[in-house]
Amino acid sequence: MARPLRIAIEDGWYHVINRGIERRSIFRSPADSRHFLQLLAQLPTRFGLLIHCYALMPNHYHLLVQTPQANLSQAVQWLNVSYSVWFNRKHRRVGPLFQGRFKAVLVATDGHHREVSRYIHLNPIRTQRFGLGKEESVSNTANDSRLLEKQRVEFLQSYAVSSYPVYIGTHPRPAWLTTQTLMGDFEGTTEGQRRRAYQRYVEEPIRTGTLDSILDRVLEQVVQGSREFRVKMLELAKGEQAHLQAVQRRATRLDWAALQQVLVELKGEPWEVFADRRGDDGRDLALFLARRSGGYTLTELGTLVGVSYAAVAQAVTKAEHRIAHSVATRKLYNKLCTAFKIKT
Repeated sequence: MARPLRIAIEDGWYHVINRGIERRSIFRSPADSRHFLQLLAQLPTRFGLLIHCYALMPNHYHLLVQTPQANLSQAVQWLNVSYSVWFNRKHRRVGPLFQGRFKAVLVATDGHHREVSRYIHLNPIRTQRFGLGKEESVSNTANDSRLLEKQRVEFLQSYAVSSYPVYIGTHPRPAWLTTQTLMGDFEGTTEGQRRRAYQRYVEEPIRTGTLDSILDRVLEQVVQGSREFRVKMLELAKGEQAHLQAVQRRATRLDWAALQQVLVELKGEPWEVFADRRGDDGRDLALFLARRSGGYTLTELGTLVGVSYAAVAQAVTKAEHRIAHSVATRKLYNKLCTAFKIKT
C-alpha cells in the first residue's frame, strides 16, 4: 500500500490525527493523558512547533499545529514513539500502539484553520452518551432538545484533556499552548470579548442543530482550503514527492563498495585481479546485480568501473545469459543475493 502523501512546508498549519491500533484505547487513565500532554509540551522547545489546539479521546487524538521549520514528521514521530515506549512499559504490553502513520491534513489560513479548531474542540462529544431522562414525545421534544444542548455544552466546557477550556478561560493557559493567533481572528477589543466570540463560534452547531453535519465531515483530503490553495499545495507536493522518492531510492539501494567487498570474499581474490580478467564472471555479476536490484543507471556503473555505458549494457546482458546457463555462475549469483537479502 502506498504511503500517505505528506506535504512539508515552512510555516504550514496541520490537522494531525492518530488512532490506536485496531481502534484500541491509547489513554486508559488520567495518568496516560497527563504523560502524553507532558510530551506534547516539549514539541515547541524540541522542534519549534506551535501548538494551537488539541483534544485527546480514549482511542485517538487531534492536534492543530504550525511548523515554522517544516519538520512535522520528525516532531510527531518523536511524540508517538516516546509515548508508545512509555505506555507499553507502564501497561506491560508489546507491539505497536498506533494504527500506522499519523494523518496530517495541510490547512489553509483563510478561515479553514478556524473550522478545524472548532472540529477538534467539538470532537470529544462523540465519546459521550447523553441521556434525556425521559421518553421522547411530541409534547416534550423542545424540552428534551434544550436538555441535550445543555448537557453537551457543559460536557464540552469541562472536558479536561482538550484545549477548549483554555480558550474559553475556565482553565489557565500552559506556556506551550499558542492561543493568541486563533483568538485574534475574532472580534472584540478585550481578551474576554474575543473568548466569548470564539465560544459562540464553537458552540453554535450545538445550539443550531448542525453538530452532526460538522462532526460527520470526513477529512480524507491531504489539503484543506480553497481550490486555489489545494491546487498550489498538491503541485508543490508532486515535486517534493518525486524528490523524496529519489532520495529514498539512493538511500536504500545497494552500496557498490559493499557489493565489491562481498564478491572479493566469495571469490577469494582481490577485485583488481579478476575484474578485467577475460572470461571471468565476477565484475559482470556485480554490474548485473547493481543494475537490476540496486537502482544504478548504466552511466553511473560505467563511471564506477571506468567503462562506457554501452560496455555496461553488454556486461549486464552477458551476466544474465551466464546465470541462466552456467551452474557455477548461478551459484555465485545466488550467494550474492543471499548476502544482500535479495530474492532471486
